[in-house]
Amino acid sequence: NPISSMSAEAQTEAGWAEINKERNAIAKFKGLGHTPLVELHNIAETLRESFRGGKTKELAWRKVQLQAVIALIQENTEAIAEAVAEDLGGPKLRATFEMDAVAEARYAIKMLSSWASDESIPDANAFGKSVVRREPKGVVLIISPWNFPIALCLRPLVSVLAAGNCAVLKPSEMAVHSSALLAKLVPKYLPTDAVRIVTGAVLETSALLEQRWDHIMYTGNGTVGRIVMAAAAKHLTPVTLELGGKSPVIIDSTAKLGLAARRIALAKFGVNTGQVCISPDVVLVDQSVEKKFLEALKNETATCYGSSLVEHGVGSPAEEKDQVALGRIVNERHTARLSGLARECGGDHVLGDFKAIDVSQRYVPPIIISRPSPGSKILKEEIFGPILPVIPFDGLDSAIEQSRSICESPLAMYIFSENSANIRKILTACTSGAAAVNTALEQAMNPDLPFGGIGESGMGAYHGKFGFDEFSHKRAVLYRTTLLPLTGIPPPSKGRFPAFIYSVALKMNVTSFLPAAMTQALKFGAVAIVGVFLAYMAKMYVF
Repeated sequence: NPISSMSAEAQTEAGWAEINKERNAIAKFKGLGHTPLVELHNIAETLRESFRGGKTKELAWRKVQLQAVIALIQENTEAIAEAVAEDLGGPKLRATFEMDAVAEARYAIKMLSSWASDESIPDANAFGKSVVRREPKGVVLIISPWNFPIALCLRPLVSVLAAGNCAVLKPSEMAVHSSALLAKLVPKYLPTDAVRIVTGAVLETSALLEQRWDHIMYTGNGTVGRIVMAAAAKHLTPVTLELGGKSPVIIDSTAKLGLAARRIALAKFGVNTGQVCISPDVVLVDQSVEKKFLEALKNETATCYGSSLVEHGVGSPAEEKDQVALGRIVNERHTARLSGLARECGGDHVLGDFKAIDVSQRYVPPIIISRPSPGSKILKEEIFGPILPVIPFDGLDSAIEQSRSICESPLAMYIFSENSANIRKILTACTSGAAAVNTALEQAMNPDLPFGGIGESGMGAYHGKFGFDEFSHKRAVLYRTTLLPLTGIPPPSKGRFPAFIYSVALKMNVTSFLPAAMTQALKFGAVAIVGVFLAYMAKMYVF
């Protein structure tokens, strides 16, 4: 293998080149259209000119576009379900996760007037006021992933439009049917002078990153996240990066094991076959309850997804029907990667038949592995599939240390415990983009919570008002009264302005160090008196 003889950096570049080659081949083979590269600059400039025209700043215009996003989804639910099923398998009911943008858009319409209102800021001076105005940034590039190909394209778009921006959407070429559907629907429902969609693979994405944008939103892995950030740096463009990571679960000895097992099984195996950026990626369980938890997790998984399917995979028609309910891995390469992770990690095989893995059918059954070998890839790489390693710990400090060593700053972490002190200790000691206690994934469903990472799991956040703020510029505005003739004290000049005037003005700053109540009194008392005095002196000596 010529790649194996290369340096680590060269191997990374060569591996990335192979991925690019595969993605381009998939897109071309399956007939996904490619937006001509020569059009990309004109697309960006057309949207920028439209933004400069000012119509996107009007709240009425924004609400119309948000209603259009709702209509796009509601009038095409069947087509969306079919496209997602073609790309990722699973029942059509799975596509309900792709409809989140409807609730997001409705909420934005309801709250938009409040979000867009000027925010009053306390002013130390009594003769004026200060506000923060939230203004749109301009033209935003949204690069979305394949695992939720509709939702993770349209949900960020809701925040972008609510904030009054124009947008270019770049859906993933790996979700061919969903991307093709979006390419058909977006120009039908949204104005092309405000929202455009670009299709294609790596070449088109790279060309888009060469353009100047006012904000870039990227959801995906850290390798590409660094590429996006480097491209943004050329134009000093702000970025929002949602990058995932290994989201840990910590289960202490007080946890309700049956409940924990059920919720973890549903979150890991039941939602998109584990292909979720905030999916539980590794479970750390107190060794005193390890066996009980593994038994509960095995039983709950088999109950939810069928014991024959979990153990034996392809077989009878009933088993194949169950497989449809579980869904598929996005492509053969990722299926082979998951197979390698499961087979090479060692440990005890608790549930799931390795022989049931079918690369050609993109099928991997739910697999649970206890005590994998330390240092194995499954404890280093984000799994992004239906494989769950379980590791025991001896004492909460050990759990915290193991969690940090596996992933210092994951996108999410989950705690199962009935001990409030333990919960506080874990939340204080560990860093993550978000956390949930005695559940998993649900934090992402609350529109009033920010969704975003920290460190290796990304930067920035969206959903609800956090998304509105993310794509808005916070502009400071100060208003000052014209009732007083004195607008300021001129620079010291011998014979024109007494020196003690500067001393008095300087000492006025002492109000910022006084208690709040006294400061308010000074605003309407001493400050006013001194202001009148200064105005009189200025008129006498200067004017």
